[in-house]
Amino acid sequence: MEPIVDSFHKRLPETQEPLEGQLSQVPLSPRAKQVGRPAQFGVNSSPVGGPRFRPAEPGDIQAVHELVKAAYRQGDQAGWTTEAHLVEGERISIATLERILEDPAKRLLVAFLGEELVGCCLLEPEVKAGVGVVAHFGLFAVSPRLQSRGIGTALLAQAESVAREQLHASAIELRVLEPRSELIGYYERRGYLLDGRREPFKPDPHDRPKVEGLCFVVMHKSL
Repeated sequence: MEPIVDSFHKRLPETQEPLEGQLSQVPLSPRAKQVGRPAQFGVNSSPVGGPRFRPAEPGDIQAVHELVKAAYRQGDQAGWTTEAHLVEGERISIATLERILEDPAKRLLVAFLGEELVGCCLLEPEVKAGVGVVAHFGLFAVSPRLQSRGIGTALLAQAESVAREQLHASAIELRVLEPRSELIGYYERRGYLLDGRREPFKPDPHDRPKVEGLCFVVMHKSL
């Protein structure tokens, strides 16, 4: 089973320490320079016959928006990981995706099968005192009709590689809505640990909780 993360409704704190000068700079390809994306991995970075991964580009935004909406908000048709029974709303807007793509510190990754965009995820780095760079992982979605085929697991592994090699992160962190015990189990089987933190779900303009007292649990994995 391949999950989408019930996480990253919560944004990084506005007081987060700037990353300029703290993350190593990497060369940009001509295409990547248009959106400030590094050229460490491209459309062929995948096993033969498996999904291909690359940084998202401006032309991908509409497809990413539709994928996230389908995965998170279409009820029973959204696959086993839908959160439609817990949260309603757009989930993320086109404008927010555009801002993410314009931020050179963030990594919006996309997965393709053939010419079809079938998965996405987001990495947002934060410098923590005494820890170094921690990569926050979220906006993880796989096309509902293609779940349980290994795409999500491959995309998660790619994200961990990017966090380690490009962002120089020492750990990756994610948030899961507390009722989603099946997602918690999924990540535990892949080396993620609950760290005991619980954080209240704070709705943003794109999300409205359907249940009261909704909380995140925080999980992490050393890289």
